[in-house]
Amino acid sequence: MHTARHRLVAFFTLVMRFSITSFLLLAAFTCSAQIVLELQYDQEPRSISLRFAVADVVDVRMDTVSIGLVKVGALNRLEAARLKYGCSASIRKYINRIFPQPGTAPRVAMVIHDLRISEAMSMAHETARLHVKYEFYDVDDKDMPLIFTFSRIYEEQGFDVTSKHEGNIRRSVREALMELTLAFDKESLSRPSENNNRVLSNSYPIADAVRPARGIYRSFEEFRSNTPSDRAFDVRKKSHKARQWLGSLEIEPYYTGVNGQAESIEESAWGFSDGEKIYIQQGHEYFELTRNANSWTFYSYGLEFQPIGVVGRIGNTPTKHYQLDMNTGLVFQIGQ
Repeated sequence: MHTARHRLVAFFTLVMRFSITSFLLLAAFTCSAQIVLELQYDQEPRSISLRFAVADVVDVRMDTVSIGLVKVGALNRLEAARLKYGCSASIRKYINRIFPQPGTAPRVAMVIHDLRISEAMSMAHETARLHVKYEFYDVDDKDMPLIFTFSRIYEEQGFDVTSKHEGNIRRSVREALMELTLAFDKESLSRPSENNNRVLSNSYPIADAVRPARGIYRSFEEFRSNTPSDRAFDVRKKSHKARQWLGSLEIEPYYTGVNGQAESIEESAWGFSDGEKIYIQQGHEYFELTRNANSWTFYSYGLEFQPIGVVGRIGNTPTKHYQLDMNTGLVFQIGQ
């Protein structure tokens, strides 16, 4: 009897070990793979007539590879997502497949300034979000004037919403082209006299610099152009006194007054650089802004909701991840 019992215990122990190992291997494989989305051209009606031909699709986002982060695996780990052929080629293929290109029609160039997906979770459901901004330029005019801007946010709710992103991207392109067609019909296109010289560029002086110029940035433009205003300052680091941030360092630029006393930099500063690292101000705190390829991100502190029901710890670990949009200067939380 004891032998049979021991065999039974050994059998179930082996099964449990195999199940746990399989689960961990599956989770690791799922979380390590990059998410690749492909626009499904066969899901759209054909022969949608346009009043123009799309001569080119240009992606001027700072990061022309990633389109955002999605949650994958049992632990909802954040992973980068991209379109299979890249943003420009994928959207160009979609347009050529769905929208016949009239040979004698006016030609426009579609410029992608923003195409960003994210996912948020609550106890009730998940939400898939898409932020887009497309601009259209008249390429038949030697000055290539801007004639139309399309900016929108799309949201889809449900469970396992990663599959929603592809359809939202198709929808955004379709609606942008249809609204541009209506603008052609109404002759309500805007034609500014000055062209944006940076429209076909995703490079800025701060991105090209070997190291950032030391100084206080009074604005996003000063940061992007690597031309800080004030250079006579010092930096101090001290432990946070707030209970929720114990164990982390507070980084602060300051002036030294005529009496030798430290004077705080006014809160209007956008950020600063010590000549090696860059810091951005958010909520009266300065956080290190780092570059990864063409993405500029930083971490801040606070509570973080974990989907499995565990609340992120408070302390010296940054728990909120943000990205800086290099085209607009806007900051958005990654995964929200």
